[in-house]
Amino acid sequence: MTIAELRRRYQGINIEMLIGDAFDSASEQIEQLNREQLEKGIKSTGEELGDYGGYYREVRGEQGLQVDYVDLKVTGKFHKSIYVKREGNEYEIFSSDTVSKQHALIYGGNGVRKGGFGEEIFGLTDENKLTVKGLTRDTLIEIIEQVMNI
Repeated sequence: MTIAELRRRYQGINIEMLIGDAFDSASEQIEQLNREQLEKGIKSTGEELGDYGGYYREVRGEQGLQVDYVDLKVTGKFHKSIYVKREGNEYEIFSSDTVSKQHALIYGGNGVRKGGFGEEIFGLTDENKLTVKGLTRDTLIEIIEQVMNI
């Protein structure tokens, strides 16, 4: 490949599109990492969601659900509803579950503990952010290598 050909290919690269492609390939991983955090009872801050107590702990146990820590999972609907949306060069994590359920989980009420669990149920821990950063970087490098044919 000549230098002129390499230059033409370089100038033909749409960086915004490449970043979008890299993000798209990482979005499923981001969603899964958020689900895994919740399944372990961890917020994006690294703090624990807390413990199940009293009557609700008993009910969960009778249903065959884990009772060691809060995981926000009964049927799995909320966890499955988690999705990622790109906002510029950042991502935000949302839920397509009902607004009332999201509000109750974040702020409390509707059978959820007083004060809720906070907006930190959406987001990744610092460790998981580094994982995603590495994955996105690797994907971006792969895409550029394909475009440049190197």
